[in-house]
This record gives sequence, C-alpha cells and structure tokens, in this order.
Amino acid sequence: MRLIEFAIASAIIEVTPGPNMSYLASLALARGARAALQAVAGVACGLLVVGVLVSFGLAEFLDRSAFASGALRWGGVLFMVWLAIESWRQAGTEPKAGKAADFGSFWRGLTTNLLNPKLAMFYLAVMPDFVEPKAGRLLAQNLVLIATYAAVATSVHVSIVLAANRARPYLAAGAGRKTLGRLMACLLLGVAVWLALELR
Repeated sequence: MRLIEFAIASAIIEVTPGPNMSYLASLALARGARAALQAVAGVACGLLVVGVLVSFGLAEFLDRSAFASGALRWGGVLFMVWLAIESWRQAGTEPKAGKAADFGSFWRGLTTNLLNPKLAMFYLAVMPDFVEPKAGRLLAQNLVLIATYAAVATSVHVSIVLAANRARPYLAAGAGRKTLGRLMACLLLGVAVWLALELR
C-alpha cells in the first residue's frame, strides 16, 4: 500500500478549489469559525461514511443504476440550492448560539458529502491505484486509505476555515456581514448550477 503517495495525491486534490472549499470558507466568513468547524466535522464524517460504503460496493451500484445515480446527483443539486436560499435569507443576521446551531452546520456538512456522487467515484477511480493486491487484506487497505484521505482533507479544511476566520473581522464589519452572507449564497448557487450542468 503506497500510503505516502496517496496522502500527497489527496493533498493536491484537496487544495484544488471545489464545493467543500467554497462552502467552508464562505461559511467561516459569514457565520464564524465555530459554525464552520462544525461543518468541517460533518464533512469529515461524510468522507468516512461514503468511503466505507464504497468499500462495500456503493460505487459499483451507482455505476449500474442510472436511476439511483441520477436521484443522488439531483438530490445534491437541490440541497445546494436550498442552502443558497437559506444563506441569502439569513445574510446579515447574528449567528445563533447553542448546540442546535452547531449541529445544524454539522448536518449540512455531512449531507453535502453524502449527496456528492463524485466522492464515491473518486474513491473508486483513485484508491485501486494505491492498493497492493499481493499484500492481501484489501478491505483493510481500503479503510486505511479512506482514513488517510479524511485526515488530509480535514487538515486542509481546518486551515481554510482558520484563514477565513482571521479575515472575517476586516470583511464582516457592519454591512459587510450581509454582503458576505449573500456572497456565500451566490457561491452555493453557483456550485448547484455547476453540478446541474454536469448532469446534462
């Protein structure tokens, strides 16, 4: 198992701008580090859950079932649209305190990844290149790679959130908070449109 090479490949993939990076950065700017880090935890759980499901055949099922794959993809598009609408409506409001608000960010981060079929296809397309069949215990190798990817991704996501949070006092003062909230909504809507165009 080429673990170090896989970790490097994972880091390169994660520093490339994508839906998770846009969502977490804009969330940190609009709602603060606490909400964004809760979302990071949700994203990490989503990476692990999808990885385990892929190890037990989810990717092959989605590849064979056009209906299931399409339903999952369009579900992801609709969820991103819903997040965009909610972000627009909440732009400029003070972040809610308490466990309910924290777990809301967590569940959104989790759901965003569970409804991302590209994640399953990434595992299916990339991981086999780093597994060594001759070493045996293929399931164990897969799980180690999945955990490695989740750890690398989480490190990158935390760094993004902390950097965005440091810039927040300069960008989110006064009317800036409302502007950032609406910018976040536009970014989320852009991701939804991008996903929808790819489905064509």
